[in-house]
Amino acid sequence: MIKKEEMEKYLFTLPSLIVVVSFLSLFSYIIYMSMMNMNPFSSELVFVGLKNYIWIFTEDMLFPKSFKLTILWVFINLTLQFILGFFVALTVKNLTSNRYSRFSRFRNVITTLILIPSMTAPIAVGIYFRIILNTEFGPLNFYLQKLGIPAISWLGNSSIALYSVMLTSLWSGTPLVFLLCLAGLLVLPKSPYEAAKIDGATPLQVLFYITLPLMKPIFLTIILLRFVDVSKVFDKIFVLTGGGPGTSTEILTMHTYFTFFKNLEFSKGAAIGVLLTVAVTGMVGIILWFMRRSESE
Repeated sequence: MIKKEEMEKYLFTLPSLIVVVSFLSLFSYIIYMSMMNMNPFSSELVFVGLKNYIWIFTEDMLFPKSFKLTILWVFINLTLQFILGFFVALTVKNLTSNRYSRFSRFRNVITTLILIPSMTAPIAVGIYFRIILNTEFGPLNFYLQKLGIPAISWLGNSSIALYSVMLTSLWSGTPLVFLLCLAGLLVLPKSPYEAAKIDGATPLQVLFYITLPLMKPIFLTIILLRFVDVSKVFDKIFVLTGGGPGTSTEILTMHTYFTFFKNLEFSKGAAIGVLLTVAVTGMVGIILWFMRRSESE
């Protein structure tokens, strides 16, 4: 007979088990789709094996460009969000950590104000920035023209459209990095800082030899969370550019959407989705390996 304690243990793990089984079932069906030749105009299913995957690497002319754009998107977003979020958190912590500072009583207010962008729905963020970056009546171009700078087609110029869309991700993603960094900075042990102060260490020495090494586990957690979120972005790009102009903002999530829903090539779209999922999962595994290695050091 199962004991009450064991039954409670199984019941607590049941929700997680349901989520895992649901994901594996859905992903298995997507893999099944990717190995078939699904035609929306025919009920006949033809097994083609790896033919759709071979098509992606040999005949899909947009896949290499989408893959490169995705790497660029993830790398720049992660780098800028990480740097900005950490230094804003460090600034807020230094200004408010001293109870005698006039800013200390406003820490919660400052934190709340900084977090507002991350509380906004992604679709709403896309609409906001679509207005802000509008070439004709957008406020950004309005103020640039006041300074004598000609209007810039932020979303219509293929050379800068991707970077313009990155502003939305930077605006809504950096506050989350800030929050995690601030939480980590506030719980760091004080003894290393007191010893450094006695030894006469400079602020830069304290930053590079004490703060950054102590924050390493938190940094890896932030990279993991932000990598997963940034690599699956779709809504902001869909609202702002729809993958254009041309294919200049068509990262892999957009390319999967176009292949699946616009071109009605269900199996090929599923194959691209599988490759994207495998790539993201592999990177997550690498980050988790670094996290376990960091814990053992």
